[in-house]
Amino acid sequence: MLVNDPPWKSASEYRQFSNWLKPTWKVMEALVESGLVRAIGVSNFSVRQIEELLQFANIVPAVNQVELHPFWRQDELVKFCQLKGIHVSAHTPLEVPVSTKGMSDSGSGSED
Repeated sequence: MLVNDPPWKSASEYRQFSNWLKPTWKVMEALVESGLVRAIGVSNFSVRQIEELLQFANIVPAVNQVELHPFWRQDELVKFCQLKGIHVSAHTPLEVPVSTKGMSDSGSGSED
């Protein structure tokens, strides 16, 4: 079970995120404690958001699912998650932007 955070555009949107994060996470922790789910995690969380979550979480997220590929490595986030014992699950859009230099002409947007 994942908590997903879409990007916000203003300080008020970040406050809304903060206001719903704690009660949502507590409900998810209760699901683990009751045995209904085995693990809980987050999606698209930044280092700052995970740090905020860890201030009150009794259960560390098992995973942070983020967009991650050669064009967007997010090294700082990956290293932070590794230090906290949070698995990083990478996803990528089907259409990855490609450079015209050194890439194949297959049109697939991915490496051959």
